[in-house]
Amino acid sequence: MAMLPCFGLITHLISTFSRKPVCKERLVVLALCGVGLFGFCVWGQHMFSNGMNPFSPLVFSLLASSLGLPATILLLSWLGTLWNARVQLNTAMLFALGFISLFLSGGLSGIFLARHDLAAAAVSDDFITGHFHLVMGVAATFAILGGVFFWFPKLFGRRLNEPLGKIHFWLTFAGVYCVFMPMHWLGLIAHSRVSPGTPLASVAAAG
Repeated sequence: MAMLPCFGLITHLISTFSRKPVCKERLVVLALCGVGLFGFCVWGQHMFSNGMNPFSPLVFSLLASSLGLPATILLLSWLGTLWNARVQLNTAMLFALGFISLFLSGGLSGIFLARHDLAAAAVSDDFITGHFHLVMGVAATFAILGGVFFWFPKLFGRRLNEPLGKIHFWLTFAGVYCVFMPMHWLGLIAHSRVSPGTPLASVAAAG
């Protein structure tokens, strides 16, 4: 639910700087409705100790997995809009493309977490931390920053510095992947129970 404004914002940025209409716009609208509906129904996925019915995790796992369909529609629409487009790679568009990259990376890792039993058996806290921050934290921040660079001139009549904005994007983009991608691997090997003095943990700390 919290990501819905980000999806709309990114769709607008990609369409604007690709100089093309949104690919399959009606499907995108239906996908946004689907994200809102399924996103509202997966709250039980995060309630582990409240004495719910034993079959409840199965229901919530199915609902969480169903989020993959509207998310795939959104992703394909963005890629379809970018296909054969004369893309203007300014700072706002870079943040929009960065959002797509983070959303795809986080979405792939979310496949493991949609299954409650698989998440409990195969991953540790590091994996969940990496996934959650990649999608809900950093991807949303990229969408907001893209919106700031896009609408700042319309609000205040002055443009933000493009070269500094691009430096900001690349440093943030590299730092984010250095922090949270190693966490996925550390989570898969249950690294939270081991001393953090390893190369992967050092990369995450440096990022």
